[in-house]
Amino acid sequence: MASTQTKDLNLKDLTYLVGVLQRLDGLGGKLDGEGDREVWHDISMPHSLERHQDAKKALAQMKAALKTLGAVTSSLEHSIQALSRDCIEEERAIGFASLPDEDLVHIFESYCEEYIRLYDHDLEGSIDSPMVLGRVCTRFRRIVLRIPSLWACVSSRFSSERISMLKRRCRNPIVFLKSETGSKQEIVDFIKELHPINQWYALNLDYDVEEDGSALFESLKLEATEPFDSLKKLSIRYTLLLPDDDDPLPTYMKKFDKIVSEWYMPSLESLELTNVLPSRKIQCPALKSCRIVLGIITDLGRLHDFIHSYSLASIDSLTVVFIRTETVNANLETRQHTFFKLKFLELEVELDPDTDPKVLKLFMGMIDAPILESLKINLTCRQHDDMNTLSRWLDAVFKPSEGVIRTFPNVLKYEISVQTPGLPELHYVPMLRALPSLTSLTMSIPGFRIPNFSNLRNRYKCIQELESISLRTCLSPGSENVPQYLSYLGKGEKLEEIKKVQLYGCCGLREQKEELTSLLGEKLAWAC
Repeated sequence: MASTQTKDLNLKDLTYLVGVLQRLDGLGGKLDGEGDREVWHDISMPHSLERHQDAKKALAQMKAALKTLGAVTSSLEHSIQALSRDCIEEERAIGFASLPDEDLVHIFESYCEEYIRLYDHDLEGSIDSPMVLGRVCTRFRRIVLRIPSLWACVSSRFSSERISMLKRRCRNPIVFLKSETGSKQEIVDFIKELHPINQWYALNLDYDVEEDGSALFESLKLEATEPFDSLKKLSIRYTLLLPDDDDPLPTYMKKFDKIVSEWYMPSLESLELTNVLPSRKIQCPALKSCRIVLGIITDLGRLHDFIHSYSLASIDSLTVVFIRTETVNANLETRQHTFFKLKFLELEVELDPDTDPKVLKLFMGMIDAPILESLKINLTCRQHDDMNTLSRWLDAVFKPSEGVIRTFPNVLKYEISVQTPGLPELHYVPMLRALPSLTSLTMSIPGFRIPNFSNLRNRYKCIQELESISLRTCLSPGSENVPQYLSYLGKGEKLEEIKKVQLYGCCGLREQKEELTSLLGEKLAWAC
């Protein structure tokens, strides 16, 4: 152990300190002494004139002892730090090594699942993670080699040797087929190297040219002679590029509908479609969630046909993403399709001043969700925009026509996130009047005024059932509206209605923290 170089301590001072420690021991550790008896000296206080010289000697001795004690303390602190470092490193090693293999299995599975979730279209991010784990130490390698799910990801980029290795370690692969794979024959050869299609756990198709996509689907058609019995997840991504002004609008592959509609996927639970929409019914009776990403140019007629094809009849979760979406048929006449099982709806919109909100309005006119319980809206503006554009996009959800509010009578949970600069206040009244049964409200609205909850409740009869409020990154004026509303509830003996208030990153509410704490007590979760 390393040590610092110090001067030898004065033995007289050490003897004095030892004596003090012995007296402390005799007094039971009482630093104040006992009665008139002091621990550090034997001079009565105040001292008499006759003992003045003795008092000066005692004072000098105590000062010298204090300096010596400081040197002892410094040495002790250094030793504590040095030994602590050794112990911490040892404890870390012992603590991790003491975990049973079963716990490490769960940790590694979670680690790889998160990588796949974050990098499901970035093979370099998701597929190499088990190999990294296997290189850490012998024990890690032994454990990861017996976890099949860690070796599930297989790409058409891989060599035959690597595919063979993965095939031995996992019988239910997550298959990645990319547009740059090669010719149709090369794709067919790759598929033949894998486990049979009826054992695949997930399939990710990614292409940016229609001809490449056609090759992918035709290759699968040649080999898909059996149902996709084990397929749980399907993702089809068409990386649509914005065409030149003189080019015709992109069209979807003619063979796509026929091929995909022939696939039978009895176990499919999750479906993601990006810039590609089948117009025929997909055979997936167990489907639970669907995510649809609509790019810059979208044929809403296809979306309408897909929704009415009953492919999504069994879903309870639907996410639709609009990325600066325009449509080739803005005057489309739509009719509603009822989703009898849909409980969660999420709308993500990337705002663009040139994009007509009618795209979202048309979509909302296509769906009816009578048992919807949770609604989430995320609006992002790519550049500075005016209030009118943002309001029109929100109206597309909540106001089908002037003077009419589209209600969601069974929605209990509502989340809204708006990321756009320079706008003072959202139009809260239409959206909250549309949610008469709301019990949980989450808002991430940096730059916007916090809602006047009291006014919304009294004047517009909104949020009558509200139990939980969560505000995130609310930085602008209106901070007084929160304690004002809670005080109003308290006066009417209705404060017990509020079960939880969460304030995260709401710097504008710091001055109200004491008042909020007194009103809510343990109901308040504060991280500002």
